[in-house]
Amino acid sequence: MSDIVRKRLTYMNAAEVMDKVFDIYKRSFFPQIGLNFMVYTIGLIIMYAMLIILALAGVFIGSAVTALNNPGFLSVPAIITLCVIGASIIIWIFIIYFNTITSATSLLSWLSFSGRPVNISYALRNTFRSFGRIITLSLAETISGIPVILLIALAVYAIFAGQGLFTRSFWQYDYFLSLFTPLNIILLLLIILSISLAVSVIYNYFALALPAAVFDRKHFFSALVSSYRLMKKHFWRILGIRFAFSGATMLISYSFTGLSSLLIGISAGLSNSFSPNQGGLMVVAIVIQYVFGMVTAVLLMPLDGIFTSVIFFNQKIKKEGLDLAMQLELLERANGL
Repeated sequence: MSDIVRKRLTYMNAAEVMDKVFDIYKRSFFPQIGLNFMVYTIGLIIMYAMLIILALAGVFIGSAVTALNNPGFLSVPAIITLCVIGASIIIWIFIIYFNTITSATSLLSWLSFSGRPVNISYALRNTFRSFGRIITLSLAETISGIPVILLIALAVYAIFAGQGLFTRSFWQYDYFLSLFTPLNIILLLLIILSISLAVSVIYNYFALALPAAVFDRKHFFSALVSSYRLMKKHFWRILGIRFAFSGATMLISYSFTGLSSLLIGISAGLSNSFSPNQGGLMVVAIVIQYVFGMVTAVLLMPLDGIFTSVIFFNQKIKKEGLDLAMQLELLERANGL
């Protein structure tokens, strides 16, 4: 294949990548939206169930500490260990959930990218076939993230050390709020920002692990290694493209949020000026806010998965000749093979 044709299939600046992402999104719009609507609904049910379980667990732990009236009931190392284990399990479940969504999105993106008819059944069927690899990859990602969880736990403890953290009085609501002084809040924000930046940089190396697991049938850490190899030599350029793409999607999200706020403001103004039943129109405003939130989430959820898929296909073309395999497959289909 000539260099000119190959250049058309590769994307190495933010504008070309975003053009390709929205082109794929346009071609596979209805399957992507239908799939993500189902996933969003199921995800909300799971999230609320987990929040209820976490709330009950928190009440149980707080009641146990209060009933025992023993400040040393849970030592600091024991609490940190329990927090890390609990957080790791919860994070693993969420990573499985998001990786499953992204897997289906990537498969739909592949159909569009390779010029095949786009349908949900293909994406769901191959996602379920890859579910074992998704689980093992999610576990590898969770294990890789444990040092980050430990770092956050230790940083939080360092901030609140000497302020009564993890004693019996810590579980009292008023005392808990008193710990959040302006200085503590600033320190927490600095920790969150620095760790978020570090995680974004590290994640970029392993962002292609899921496509590697789904398309290349990689398991566990081998998918992470495959992602690292694909990213090598183009790491900083792709990181810059990722930040540009995140900024673009953030602007789109804020546009939907602004429109929602405008409609809510109009509803509030009408409720104060014209409606004898002010509460009724405020209920309408809440419904509008919820509907806009759901629509925004469903519309924007596929974009990140499509973006990752485009980067993956781009790197596979550059480093492993994916374009040649695609042309061979097209010739075989054209000749009925």
